[in-house]
Amino acid sequence: MGSCAHCGKASTVWCSHCVGAPEYHDGDAVTTFWCSPECQAAHEPTHQEYCYNLQRRKTLLRTTKLLKAALLAYKEVVYDIHVTRIEHDEDNGTLVLTHTPNRIERHPFPSHLTGIEDHKQAALLVNQCTMSISLLGPMARGLLAGIVSRMDVAVVEIQNPPLTIKFHPPDGIMTDRKFHATIEATLDSSGEQWLIDVTGCQYGFRDILLPLEKYIAQNNCSSYELLQPYGHTETTDQDELPHSPLIILTRGPNEQQLADIEIEKGYRRHFAALVRAVMNQELTQGSDAQFAVTLDGLVHRVITYMSSYQPQMGAYQESIMH
Repeated sequence: MGSCAHCGKASTVWCSHCVGAPEYHDGDAVTTFWCSPECQAAHEPTHQEYCYNLQRRKTLLRTTKLLKAALLAYKEVVYDIHVTRIEHDEDNGTLVLTHTPNRIERHPFPSHLTGIEDHKQAALLVNQCTMSISLLGPMARGLLAGIVSRMDVAVVEIQNPPLTIKFHPPDGIMTDRKFHATIEATLDSSGEQWLIDVTGCQYGFRDILLPLEKYIAQNNCSSYELLQPYGHTETTDQDELPHSPLIILTRGPNEQQLADIEIEKGYRRHFAALVRAVMNQELTQGSDAQFAVTLDGLVHRVITYMSSYQPQMGAYQESIMH
């Protein structure tokens, strides 16, 4: 219950368009109540701009939820770490993934290894920030067209996160410094700067969308840098991988690495076809209950669709022979 925005009387009827929008500054997303259609009509001119901006925030938040749900569903099917045990060391804030190294075949995530959802999500999305930015690029831009004026890839360095993931045996790529890729989204009209972070759960972060300044402070970021406009396709990171310093320093890419890149691209393109077929801005609309159904339906659809994909294991080998 709240007070009517026009006359002050007690009311239980609120603006369904902007209710549930996230705050940019403390207290700036208050639910608007009206006690009658007459009061609503009288208050509408004052409410219109406020509602317009909150609707954009709400769409941004729902889009971010869809992005993370789609990513988790994708990784449920296309998981490339051969994990055999997941253990949580509460004293050190560490999640230990025991794995068989040098096995890169893709397979369903072994959900039986943990019954804790936060740990499952962290294991699913460890080291996936760069991958997610490519995979989700077309989906993010499609859902946010007309909502944001620009999106950019940003990298933060995180100090002392709530959760640290360690591999046993060590995977050879983890370092003491934690650089993390995110998306900075600037809202149309208001110019508000938000950070979209769908893989922050690997560091114990719970919020997937925060105002830029709050994200930096809350997540103890020691540096922040904009890298480039967010124009990634689903395979951008794989397209760039053969030219990466790490591959070059190890005298790659070798034939096996190139073949694996092509296999990975096949999964990505399969996902992109689903995005083109079903993703539209209507997915972010409706009541909270309707959106919950949409979110659940997306998860099941991605899992079913990706499970149907059969990689062309010999495609690359055949191409290099002709």
